[in-house]
Amino acid sequence: PVSQSLTKNSLQLFSTMSTRSIVAAAIAESSAHGIGRAVGARSIALKIMWTVLFLVFLVLCCRSSWSLIEKLINITIDQTYEAEKVPFEFPDLYLCPSLIYSGSIPYTLQENEAKIVNDEVERLNRLYDRLYCENDSKLCTGPHETLPRVSKIQMSMPVHILQKYLLQSRLQAFLIPPAVMHSSLSQSKFQTGITTFLHPNNEVCFKVNLPEEEYDNLNYRRSNVLAWPFVDPHNSDFNYGGAAINPITNPFNNESVPFEDWQTTDGYYGLSSLGYNLQVVPRGAYPSPLHETKVSLAAGRQYEISLEMEDKEFSSELHGTYCNPSQAKPEFQDQLTGAQKEYKNSRGACFFIHMSTLLENRFKVLVSQYPKPWKWKDVPMIENMTEIAMSNISSAKTSIEEKMKDFIDKHTQQVIDHCTKHQPCEYKKYTVQTTSMKWPRSSKGLARFILKFFGSYIASFKKCCPGTARLIELAKNFSSGNHSAHTESFFRHYVSQSMIQVMLSVKSPMSPKITMAYSYSWVAFLADMGGTLGLYIGCSLLTLCELLELAYHLVMGAVASWAKSGDPSDKDIIDREAGIAMTAEVKSEQAEDELVA
Repeated sequence: PVSQSLTKNSLQLFSTMSTRSIVAAAIAESSAHGIGRAVGARSIALKIMWTVLFLVFLVLCCRSSWSLIEKLINITIDQTYEAEKVPFEFPDLYLCPSLIYSGSIPYTLQENEAKIVNDEVERLNRLYDRLYCENDSKLCTGPHETLPRVSKIQMSMPVHILQKYLLQSRLQAFLIPPAVMHSSLSQSKFQTGITTFLHPNNEVCFKVNLPEEEYDNLNYRRSNVLAWPFVDPHNSDFNYGGAAINPITNPFNNESVPFEDWQTTDGYYGLSSLGYNLQVVPRGAYPSPLHETKVSLAAGRQYEISLEMEDKEFSSELHGTYCNPSQAKPEFQDQLTGAQKEYKNSRGACFFIHMSTLLENRFKVLVSQYPKPWKWKDVPMIENMTEIAMSNISSAKTSIEEKMKDFIDKHTQQVIDHCTKHQPCEYKKYTVQTTSMKWPRSSKGLARFILKFFGSYIASFKKCCPGTARLIELAKNFSSGNHSAHTESFFRHYVSQSMIQVMLSVKSPMSPKITMAYSYSWVAFLADMGGTLGLYIGCSLLTLCELLELAYHLVMGAVASWAKSGDPSDKDIIDREAGIAMTAEVKSEQAEDELVA
C-alpha cells in the first residue's frame, strides 16, 4: 500500500512539474537512440509516435543512400554550354598546296642546277638497289615496284635541294600577298607576311602572318582576310627553255616516272587534283592535318569561309584525369632549318610526340608521316635511305616498315587514350562554313587584272615561275583583241587550273564557352551526403520527435495544471497522502533504530 501510494504521488507530482523541468528532462534524453525512445517508460501514444517516425526516417535514409550509390555508379561527363561568353580569337592560317612539287621550275633550270638534282636522284637510285634489291630482287623487278622506289627517292632528297629546286616557293604560291580588309574602315587593306612551313612527307605549307595589331580588329564581323593562292603547274603545251630534271628510272624493268608525276603517296597527281588545303589552327599550335580543321580549295573557285570558335574547358575535378594543366610545351625540329621550334599544347602534338617515342623505343627509327620531336632529332627516318645507310641499323627491309605500320595501327588507340589525359585543360576548337562559286567569271576582266598587277614583273616570273610568265603573255594577247579562239580557250583553261580566291571572315565577335565536368560534382556529392547523414541522424536522435514529445509534455502539463486549479480538494488529498507517507517513513525509521539497539 505504501509503494502504490508513492507511485501515485510521483505521477501526480510529475504532472505538476514546471515547464523548465520538462524542457530539462527532454534535453537530458536527447542522446538516446530513436528506437530506444519507443521502448522507454512512456505512454502508448508516445511509443507509437516514436516507432512510426523512426521507421519513416529509416526508409528515407535507405532511399537516399541508394540514390547516392546510383549517382556514383552512373557518373558521366556533362557539357555546360554558355553562348557568347568569350571573345573570338583569330586562328593561325596555313595554306598547303596539293601539288607538293613545283610544276614549272624543274623544266627551266640552268645546266649546273639540273645536274645537282639529277646526280642526287641517281645516287639515291643506286642506294635503293643496294638496300632493297641485293638480297631479294623480287622487291625491285615486279610490275608495281617502281612506285616504292620513287617514293623512297623523294623522301630521301636533301632538304636544301628540295627547298631550292623542287618545293613550291612563296612566289609560286601567291601572286598577291594575303591582305586584311576592313569594310567598315573605307576598304583599308593591310598586307601580311608569309612564312614557308615544311610538313612531314616533304609537304610544303605557307603560314599567313597577320599583323599583331590586326588580330583584335579581325574579331569584327565586317573584317576579312583575303588570299589569292596560286598554282604554277607544269603544262606540256608551254614551250619551256632550259635544262630539265631527268625522270626516275627503275633499272630492272626500265619503267620511268617523269618529274611531273612525282608524288610521295600516290605517285601521280594530274591537273585534276591541283589546289590547296586550308588549315585553321589555334594560335601557336602545331598545324596537324589529322587533328585540326581543314578545308579543301580547288583551283578555279572562289571561296567565302565563315569562322566560328568554341572555347572548351575542363573543370578542376577533371584535371589529371582528362587533361594536364602543367604539360610541357611540345618541341619539334624545323625541317627547313633544323632549328628547335616550340608550340602550344595540343592533342595533335601530343599524338606525334608519344607515338614517335613508342617507335623509337621499339624500332630505333621514326616515320616521315610524323614531325620529328626535338628529343629525337638525331633518330633516322625509316623512309630516308641516306639516314638509314649512315645509321647502325642492320636491316632496312620492307618487313621492318610493315612491322612499324602494324605497330602504329595496334598502338594508335593507346596513344589517343594517353593524349586524352595529357591534353590542355582549356583549348579552342574552330569550325567553318564554306560557300564557293566558279572564279573567275570573266576572262577579259581577269586578263586586265593580271596585266595591271603583274605585267611589270614578267622578267622575275620567268625565273621563279615560268608558267605564270607564260600566263601573263597570254593575258597580253587576250587583252589586245588580236587573238584566236584557241588562245582564249587555252587562257581560260589555264586560269581555271591555277587561280583561287579565298575570303575569310568571323561569324560572331563572341563565342560560346563549353565547360566539361562530371555529371555528379563534388559539391553535389557533399550536399547529398549531408542529406543522407541528416536522415541517419534523424533515425538516431530524431530531433523532430524530441520536439513533438516536448510539445506533448507541455500540453499534458498544461492540462494537469488546469485540472489542478479547477478542483481544490485535490490539493488537500495530495497533502494528506503526503503527510501519511511521511509519518509512515518516520515510524519505519524508529523501528529500525530499536532493532539495531
